[in-house]
Amino acid sequence: MNKSQEIALIDFYIESSEKALQSAKSLYDLFDNNAAMNRLYYSCYYVVFALLLVKHKIRTKTHSGLLNMFSLHFVKTNILDKRYADLFVTLMQRRSEADYGDFVIITNDELEDLIPLTEQFIQEIKRLINE
Repeated sequence: MNKSQEIALIDFYIESSEKALQSAKSLYDLFDNNAAMNRLYYSCYYVVFALLLVKHKIRTKTHSGLLNMFSLHFVKTNILDKRYADLFVTLMQRRSEADYGDFVIITNDELEDLIPLTEQFIQEIKRLINE
């Protein structure tokens, strides 16, 4: 991948993160909480993918691989607080439960807590991308 392709891919993932976050908020407003959880998770997934690509030229193939590389390069090195990895794990687990579990209902209260935390997460990751 050449430099211009890499920049385009990074921009694509950052834009995808922003769109997913907006979708999560819209779905929450429509009381489609399980779908909102899916979009919250992917808003973090996309921006973390961009971060790993920018800082370490890493492209993972699995969700767990992305989490592992994120933790290894940014949490275990104390670049980011562990709470960011914890949030990412929570979103990953709840998204999986909401998408694939039987009778799983994501509550308004859960999303009311997670939406602002996700916004903070994304802002912090973008800050790192731009350093």
